[in-house]
Amino acid sequence: MTASPTAASPTDASPTAASRRRASSTWPLGRVIGTAVLLMVLFSLAAVVVGVLALGHLDTERQRIESTLDPAALASEQLYSSLLNQETGVRGYALTGQADFLTPYTQGYAAEKVAVATLNKLAPQLPPDSAAELKATLTQAHDWRMRYAEPTIKQIQASGKPVVSPDILAGKAEFDALRARFATFQADVSSTRAQALTALDDASDELHVALLAIAIGFVLIVAGLAVTLRATAIRPVHRLAAEARRVADGDFWHEVGQSGPSEIRGLAADVNTMRLRILRELASWSSSPTWPRTTCRNRCARSPASASCCSGATAASSTSGPTSTSTSRSTAPSGCRC
Repeated sequence: MTASPTAASPTDASPTAASRRRASSTWPLGRVIGTAVLLMVLFSLAAVVVGVLALGHLDTERQRIESTLDPAALASEQLYSSLLNQETGVRGYALTGQADFLTPYTQGYAAEKVAVATLNKLAPQLPPDSAAELKATLTQAHDWRMRYAEPTIKQIQASGKPVVSPDILAGKAEFDALRARFATFQADVSSTRAQALTALDDASDELHVALLAIAIGFVLIVAGLAVTLRATAIRPVHRLAAEARRVADGDFWHEVGQSGPSEIRGLAADVNTMRLRILRELASWSSSPTWPRTTCRNRCARSPASASCCSGATAASSTSGPTSTSTSRSTAPSGCRC
């Protein structure tokens, strides 16, 4: 192994200093890892927000159907049935004059009060058109009762005889108009419920899409971070380890490449600084009179096959006494190159 003086010159330290300056301009390993963790945290927060919004939308649509539209549809059916019972009871009572026929009217009127109370409680949560139609329907039902049903019942109770007059036909025509208006209200409630069911299906689809997007995004984020960390941290560490082993094996003229985070680049620069220091030491040893003896001993330690060669050189050096280095080298065997 022969050291060249140019390799040990002080100017060789300047690339290392420049490398250190370059290393300070790159991201440190802690920042790379911190950025990766921050990205995972931000993605997790975004996934939680998206999931909560999708679940909230789904829950809102479901609550609207379960708490408002389904009870309103049921109450409207109950109200319609109670009005039919009242009309049937009044008409039978008017035709027969028998009090038993008035029972459906009495029961229907009681059921109407319950249904109206439920609908009035749900009216603020219904669409404005449906609420207005409900109010108009209830007003028309009240008018039918006040103008026809109640006067007819009182007239029969007072006379004890059936009522056969054009008022019965007029009452039936008025109830048919009430039935038509009530059908409009029921159609509005049914249409609103159908729209709510569609919105519920859409909210469910949104939730599924959000969960799928979160899963795909998570896989992409993890894969991207893994590739980035491998390229910016793991691979430079492996490369530095391989080059450091090469220098440790004796290739002091190999300059260690500097890449990756600043900590790894700085470590590579330190290895280069150590390598240059070793080259300077070797250069100083090469000018010493003991250089051939020391070099041959080192070679014999590494390669026993050259022991005879180096022993001859050592013997020649020792017998020459305090002579010049050139005399010692000339007496060594030619194959030793000491």
